[in-house]
Amino acid sequence: MNIPISAFDLSKEALPDLLLKIQQGLIQLPDLQRSFCWHEDLVIDLLASVSQGWPIGGILL
Repeated sequence: MNIPISAFDLSKEALPDLLLKIQQGLIQLPDLQRSFCWHEDLVIDLLASVSQGWPIGGILL
């Protein structure tokens, strides 16, 4: 199945904006999303990378 690229919204959003949308219920994880499986040390490393402006890869929503 080929889906045209125009069918997707390829915008970039800042992390605080995404977190606000999650808090407001505008973004929700689908039921097919796997459960949370990160250990605390990995979460801390991710937050450290974000706070220092280091690249963390893409997030698909």
